[in-house]
Amino acid sequence: MLLLLYYDEVTLSLIPYIITNGNGQEAVKFYQEALDAQLANFQTYGDLPDNPEFKVPEEMKSLVLHAQLRIENSELMISDNLPNEPYEVGSHLNMPLF
Repeated sequence: MLLLLYYDEVTLSLIPYIITNGNGQEAVKFYQEALDAQLANFQTYGDLPDNPEFKVPEEMKSLVLHAQLRIENSELMISDNLPNEPYEVGSHLNMPLF
């Protein structure tokens, strides 16, 4: 697990960042319902603008590039692991401190 630490002298908050194995959209819906979370930001790889230097493969277009959920004064972020990248269960939760 990678733990990213950010510190701000004014406020300090912990924001979990979950990386899923291709089921990011399902995870977003689950946390919206389970935690009564509000969707603040949602983008898939298919939402990216066309770029001749980086063609998004068809199998990646529905994957979550970034999702941000708000639960009262807290946040939760979710994205999908890239295809063909190693995915090890239990190692894809980052907890940045802001």
